[in-house]
Amino acid sequence: MVYVDGELAGETSELVQSKPNSCSVSVPRGKHSIRIVNMAFYEGDWEEHTKVNEYSIDALYEGEIELKKKLTINLTFDIEKEQTFAKLK
Repeated sequence: MVYVDGELAGETSELVQSKPNSCSVSVPRGKHSIRIVNMAFYEGDWEEHTKVNEYSIDALYEGEIELKKKLTINLTFDIEKEQTFAKLK
């Protein structure tokens, strides 16, 4: 799920978490708050893949960006290292 300034802006297709996935959203130029969160389907419900929900890693990205041109955010949620890696390009 991709949130821009607190509003849902887009989401990926449903896919197993071990496979790469992507989505595109249109965001106007300027300063924005971005939140990208991985969702998990557990016992018939969708929930955020976070430590609060008893997962080993917070599979999310949060940040402030000054958008001037096209931006790609590549995320890797490394369960073994219990880290999220984000590359903005």
